[in-house]
Amino acid sequence: MNDAEASQQVRIIDGMYAEALKSFQAGDLDGVLGHWHEDGVYLWPAVPPAIGKQQIRAAYEGFFAAWTAAETYHKHEIEVLGDLAYRRFSTELTLTPKPNGAQSGNGDVRMRLNGIHVYKRAEDGSWLFKVVIANNAPADGAPAANPAPAAGSRAPATAPDDSARTGEPVPGFPMRYAWQTGPWEAIFDKQIELIRSDIRRAKAEDKLIVYLSCPISARGGGHAGTNVDVAKHVERALLDRWGEAFWILNPAQYQLESKAGTGLINRHAKELGIDLGKLLAMSRPQGGDYMRMWTTVLVENGDRVGDRRIANPELLNSGQYFDAFYFVGPRDVQSFFLREGNTLTAGIQAYFSRKYANVPEFRDDFSVAGVAWGAAAAGTSQARDEWERRRIEFLRYYSVRASVNYSLGSHDEWLIFRLLNQRRREASRDPARFMADGDVGEQIAGFFDGGQIDPASSQAGISRGYSL
Repeated sequence: MNDAEASQQVRIIDGMYAEALKSFQAGDLDGVLGHWHEDGVYLWPAVPPAIGKQQIRAAYEGFFAAWTAAETYHKHEIEVLGDLAYRRFSTELTLTPKPNGAQSGNGDVRMRLNGIHVYKRAEDGSWLFKVVIANNAPADGAPAANPAPAAGSRAPATAPDDSARTGEPVPGFPMRYAWQTGPWEAIFDKQIELIRSDIRRAKAEDKLIVYLSCPISARGGGHAGTNVDVAKHVERALLDRWGEAFWILNPAQYQLESKAGTGLINRHAKELGIDLGKLLAMSRPQGGDYMRMWTTVLVENGDRVGDRRIANPELLNSGQYFDAFYFVGPRDVQSFFLREGNTLTAGIQAYFSRKYANVPEFRDDFSVAGVAWGAAAAGTSQARDEWERRRIEFLRYYSVRASVNYSLGSHDEWLIFRLLNQRRREASRDPARFMADGDVGEQIAGFFDGGQIDPASSQAGISRGYSL
């Protein structure tokens, strides 16, 4: 292809993109899809690719139902090679929620991205999108927002992008997070409904509902699997102490990546038609994903909770399903390990040894490449030192650290607990009845490390965890 022919094809490609952009900004689904190849592919670093027009159509339908878009497109170098061409581009987008869409109530989303368009020429001489690859574009050295769908990009069904979004899980409740959208958001929405159904079942049985705030991640030297074991122990201990009138909402039982949650994540993905293996290979649930879920579960309530009608509209979204929060403390954790030894040190070491010998996942988590024992240990001192360091970190964490003090999620849950009680007090202010600061009798009870939280601590703020 000579220069004149190539220049002519570039003008045709530019005209095609201008038409696609016009359709995109007008929310014209068929107009956008008319510029895509039948087996077009959109590649994104955090989610499974959309392959073929059917997947792309489904994605854009959800996007256009929720958002309107304005885009400023910048063309960079382009190369035409026979029936294929590629162009590097950059773009800025402003996405505005539609009044009755799924994102109604949230503000505009502004994003920047860089990318590559690959075009393929059709039999009639027109050019179509064949492959689109995009990534984030930092502005003025700042961390980049996650890009939204552009005229030649994939628009997922439930959000402006398949990477992340920032906002309040419960509009009007001042806890903000960044969470993954697209497939992960859909899976977590399924999980929210499952948890709510369990809560409704417990409420129908007239149970008092207690939320158990506990460390899950390995932050600070802990181990996620061990934290799940501890949480289950604390749940059993509370039920043994408090009796059958209580139901404990234990997050460890709903952790999607734990053994307890494996069946749940598989079930949700299957129902949604998501290839879980591909999704997990590209991204995993993050703290913001879980805290969007737990904030929604803990805060939201309608005007009826079981048989009880919530007449005061100011008590909507004030955690009316919950009677108490229990925050796991060091004595709770120590009681778990003291079952295995006469002292805390002996108990932790016995637990570590038993798990290392009998549980493959635990052994994998604490194995060090190149380590050897006995006669084969020569020349492996560095690896052995690293193994010993990990063991000591495990001992240090569970002997003097392990509690909600070392959990980012629990810090957010403390702030949620405090804000819920503040909202309840504000709804009951009545200076004429000597309650200028509200009725403390309407507060959710709070417990830490076996005892009720004192009045001053229950109203004190702490550092944020995953919240923004």
